[in-house]
Amino acid sequence: MAKAKLTDEVINFIVKTKDNPSRKISYKQIADEIKAEFGIVITGQTVGKAYKTAKANKVESKPKQQVQNETETIKAETKKTTTEKVEVKPKKKRTTDKNKITLTIQVDKNISEQFKRIAKENDRNQSQLIREWIKKYCLENGQAKLF
Repeated sequence: MAKAKLTDEVINFIVKTKDNPSRKISYKQIADEIKAEFGIVITGQTVGKAYKTAKANKVESKPKQQVQNETETIKAETKKTTTEKVEVKPKKKRTTDKNKITLTIQVDKNISEQFKRIAKENDRNQSQLIREWIKKYCLENGQAKLF
């Protein structure tokens, strides 16, 4: 199947439609509108490529001096933001106790959600409760000397 070139009319339609601030429209939706308006069947991907190419060509077709002025303005704005002093807070180092491990368990999703909700209602977190239950179980079943 041979590729058909899109006419300037179709490309202008793509750019106008995509750049319309009152419409948030996907390339696929634009392709559907092109089919209805022009009777041309193209994919959303083709519309996207045509749009990006048209936008790139418009930037290139600007007078060289205008592009240079815009570039200098962007550089100046970037320089302002990078030279301003910004207070950076140091990251807190996580201290890990070498006598502790991470315990991973699997539970039913519904039970997990209920557990999390109930723990929060009681101003507790899940880890606190599980640690307490493990400790209580060990104490009740003959491993009290661990604590």
